[in-house]
Amino acid sequence: MAPINRVRKVAQDIGGTDLSRRIGLDHGPPEVLALAAEFDAMLDRLALAAATQRRLLEETSHELRSPLTVLMTNAEVLLAHPRPTLEVYRDGLLRSRSVATRLRAIIDDLLTEARGRARTLDRRPADLMEVARGVLRHAEVLAAGRRMTLSLEGPQEAVCGVDEATVTRAVANLVDNAVRYGPEGTSVTVAVGLTPELAVVTVTDRGTGIPEEERERVFERFWRGHRDVPGTGLGLPIARQIARAHGGDLTVTSGTPTVPGCAFRLTLRRTRADAGG
Repeated sequence: MAPINRVRKVAQDIGGTDLSRRIGLDHGPPEVLALAAEFDAMLDRLALAAATQRRLLEETSHELRSPLTVLMTNAEVLLAHPRPTLEVYRDGLLRSRSVATRLRAIIDDLLTEARGRARTLDRRPADLMEVARGVLRHAEVLAAGRRMTLSLEGPQEAVCGVDEATVTRAVANLVDNAVRYGPEGTSVTVAVGLTPELAVVTVTDRGTGIPEEERERVFERFWRGHRDVPGTGLGLPIARQIARAHGGDLTVTSGTPTVPGCAFRLTLRRTRADAGG
């Protein structure tokens, strides 16, 4: 009973905030050794999840602090103004509205990410060409304001089993990034393709590219590099999360000096039903 008593004691000693203890059983009946090993593996997973939650809380707190500070400073300036005019109030309200819009975007994206981790995919046949067309239609206004052209390449249709709502969000995030970060007057291309195993959506811009050392960092929450561009820094992490939930991934390659730009390649694992069986 000694090995079983050790398992029981470690289980009793583990607190909700201290997941560092492990059983580390090295002798005893095979069944108890297997149980202890599974228990330690479970603790490893719980510790990783807890660390991820702490990091998300720290990152979110840091990201929300700046716009909240701006809101408070703006209010204090208005209150301290000796003779505020209607124009002064209007200017202050416009600044506050801009900051509040950014706060709402951050919260919306955080909720999207949380729901994405919790929800079960509703995979049904959907035409990825039609998904891309819808995304491009919604991006036309922003693209026109920056004198950018949008184009779509691919087959007449590309039907496969995906969760259409989340995949649409992922493609929209990629197109939105390409339009916002690409230089004015350039182009953005969305290419859709199917292989026996994967559905692929590639979004290519003609921007300055991403240095090799930053290509994985762009998928970190809230990371926007040194670019002074509006955004929450959550679009690419959410898109990668959606791709991986579909058994695929999201990767980026950067162009060359003669052919600049970035290509974000979203892959989705096809189901047996897609392949006709």
